[in-house]
Amino acid sequence: MIQTLHHNDSKFQRMYSEYHALDNKIRDIEQNVEPVSDRYAETLKKKRVFLKDRIYATLQAHGV
Repeated sequence: MIQTLHHNDSKFQRMYSEYHALDNKIRDIEQNVEPVSDRYAETLKKKRVFLKDRIYATLQAHGV
């Protein structure tokens, strides 16, 4: 279902891509590859949670 939405729903595709880009950036921050302020890191984490919730809601709306 995720692949179907990813290919057929541009809004879902943007959310999904943005989520994974944020997840990779946060992982780099947590591994000290990219040093940033704690406030910035927390902002990114909150945005990631928001996107994850929206992705989950979209999947629920499509019966997954």
